[in-house]
Amino acid sequence: MKGDRVSDMLVIVPVLRRPHVVIPFWETWKSQTVDCDIVMAIDENDPTLDEYLEVIPQTGISLRIGEPLWTAPKLNQVVAENVDKYSYIGFWGDDNRPRTYGWDQRFRAELERMGTGMVYANDLLQYGKIPCSVVMTSDIPRTLGYMAFPGAKHLFIDMAWRDWGRSIDRLCYLDDVVIEHLHHTIGKSDTDETYLLGNSAERNRNDRAAYYRYKRSTLKLDIHKLEGLVSGS
Repeated sequence: MKGDRVSDMLVIVPVLRRPHVVIPFWETWKSQTVDCDIVMAIDENDPTLDEYLEVIPQTGISLRIGEPLWTAPKLNQVVAENVDKYSYIGFWGDDNRPRTYGWDQRFRAELERMGTGMVYANDLLQYGKIPCSVVMTSDIPRTLGYMAFPGAKHLFIDMAWRDWGRSIDRLCYLDDVVIEHLHHTIGKSDTDETYLLGNSAERNRNDRAAYYRYKRSTLKLDIHKLEGLVSGS
C-alpha cells in the first residue's frame, strides 16, 4: 500500500502515545484489507513521536504530523487535506482491528450502491448501535465542510454520524463484517494514559454538552444539506 498508487478509499487513524500498537495494527490490516490507504495522524509534540518515526517505515502506513489537537479537529484537518483525493474516507481508532477479509471491498460495494452514505461494521462492542469505525462517501464531508461536527473534541462524534446517516436513510450496518474494537473497558487492551485522557468524566461531560449544542444549533442545517446532496439539488 506504499508507493505512488493511491486507492479510492482512505482510513484516518488519529494516534497518541501508542507506537507499540503500530505493528500489530498493520499486521492485521494488511492480512484483511484488499485496497485501502491508511494514514496515522500524530501531534508534533507527542512524546513518542520518535518511536512512531522509527516503526512506521516498517509498514505501509503513512504518518501525518501536525499541530497538537484533539481527535475531532485533527480528523477534520486530515479530511480537508484528502477529501478531494478519495471517493471514500473513514475514521478508525488505533484499537480497531479488521477481522473479516475484504472488509473494504464490502464497504466499497455498499457505498457504490448508495451513491452517498456511510458504512460501518460489527465492532463486537457496540454492535450496530453507533458507527464507530466508519467509512463514508467523501461528498458528505465535502458538502458539510467537516467530518466531525463543530465543537467536537473526542467523544460523541459517531452520534452525529448516526444522525446524518439516518436522516438521509444512507447508514449501512454490516453485521457479518467484523472490525473489532479492542477497548479497555471490556478487557481487550490495557488502560493507559490515552484512554484516561480521552474518556475522563470531564471529557465525557464536555463532549456530551457539545453534541447536544450541535443538535440544537446546526444539525438541522446539516441534514438539509445532506438531503439536497442525495436528491441531486
